[in-house]
Amino acid sequence: MSTNHASQFLVESLCGSLLLVCKTRIHIDSIWRFEVYKLDWEKSEWEKIASLGDQAIFLEEDSICIQASASTKYKQNCIYFMDWNLRHLVAIYDMGNQTVSQPLFPLSDFDWRYPSWFRPEI
Repeated sequence: MSTNHASQFLVESLCGSLLLVCKTRIHIDSIWRFEVYKLDWEKSEWEKIASLGDQAIFLEEDSICIQASASTKYKQNCIYFMDWNLRHLVAIYDMGNQTVSQPLFPLSDFDWRYPSWFRPEI
């Protein structure tokens, strides 16, 4: 398989585990694929995980992990990311069914000039 874009992100989970998120766009079908690994500190090995549980991950320069059940806006077991090939749209990867969709909340909630998902209110 040939790819036209691949990225890796380190994210701290809510329980303090180190996660590695591998994001790849496959050139043949132009669909994003994700794999998530958790570092096993004792073995010094990355273990692939199939679920984030109640967490959601937001990928960007400043990637973060949140508790999805504490929000009415974000879904658990999902990865939120910017799909720059789709005119800067936010997309959601559902780890459960391995599909990508667009969000069900207004895109106006995001300031596209600012690289982080969340900004402190000043």
